[in-house]
Amino acid sequence: ELNVPAILRRGEALFGHKTIASRLPDKSWHTYTYEDFARRSKQLALALRNELGLVDGDRVATFAWNHHEHLETYIGAPVGGFVTHTLNLRLHPDDLTYIATHAGDRVLIADKTLWPLVEAFKDRVGFEHVIAIGAGETPPGAIDFEELLATADAGAFSYRELDERSAAAMCYTSGTTGQPKGVVYSHRAIVLHSLASTQASS
Repeated sequence: ELNVPAILRRGEALFGHKTIASRLPDKSWHTYTYEDFARRSKQLALALRNELGLVDGDRVATFAWNHHEHLETYIGAPVGGFVTHTLNLRLHPDDLTYIATHAGDRVLIADKTLWPLVEAFKDRVGFEHVIAIGAGETPPGAIDFEELLATADAGAFSYRELDERSAAAMCYTSGTTGQPKGVVYSHRAIVLHSLASTQASS
């Protein structure tokens, strides 16, 4: 099957020693290896199912900057059988409320640095779980991302041959014409897009 677990499995097997670098909200750099990334992605996949009770097809919303924890969620959720739903940081709270509600997002994973924006829509959506990413105090009512990962043992993870036609990720338009409209990406589409991205133009 052409699925996201196959991408993670390949990266871990062939490039485990390679470095991933990302910029954090405070402008500092975070570096670790693909092996570290794979381990944490597996932990998240297990924790979402075993600790939070998610089942295949459930949507996991993200509201975060482009860093390693967001990458772990973007890959870890579909590897676990769930659907990553990236929310646009620049949309109005009314649009975010509509989008997350329409998508049926059960979980929100958000940066602590973005919490003033999160507060403007999270209670209107009714997420079952809100998870906070980053350094500093965890906001009241939220689950700390690192504490959630610590509940899972990556060694207990086993890769699943998920149907390549099943949903892996989704996003919505900005709603410039009518209500925002959602698009779902299959595991197969993500794998083919990844392969196409590696091809150099002549």
